[in-house]
Amino acid sequence: DSDGYVPLPGGSVLWGTTFINQDNFIFEYEVGFAFPAIVTGKIGVGKRFNTTNVIVGLRPWPTTVYLQTSFSTTKEKSWIASIEGSPLGEDITIGNINVGYRWNIL
Repeated sequence: DSDGYVPLPGGSVLWGTTFINQDNFIFEYEVGFAFPAIVTGKIGVGKRFNTTNVIVGLRPWPTTVYLQTSFSTTKEKSWIASIEGSPLGEDITIGNINVGYRWNIL
C-alpha cells in the first residue's frame, strides 16, 4: 500500500555537547551521520533529576520533536531512550523510537 509506512531500522553516530548548570538546567546539541537519513542533528533543553536527564527538543532532519531521558548517567557514560514524532504530519517519517548508549570520548 503506497499510503502505509514501513518500519525501518536505522542508526546514527552523533557528536555534541551537553551543558548542565548549577540549577540542573540542561542544554544540548548534537550533529552527525545517520542511516537512512545520511545526516542528522538535534537540539534540546531539559532538567536533571539526580542522575536522570529529561530533555525535550527538535531534530531538524528528519523533522521531529522529541522527549528523551537518560539513565545510569555518570560523567563518562549513559543510556538514552527517546520517542519522536513529526509535527509536519506527512514528512519523511511519522516518528522514531530510539535507544542508545552515549559516552564521553574526550
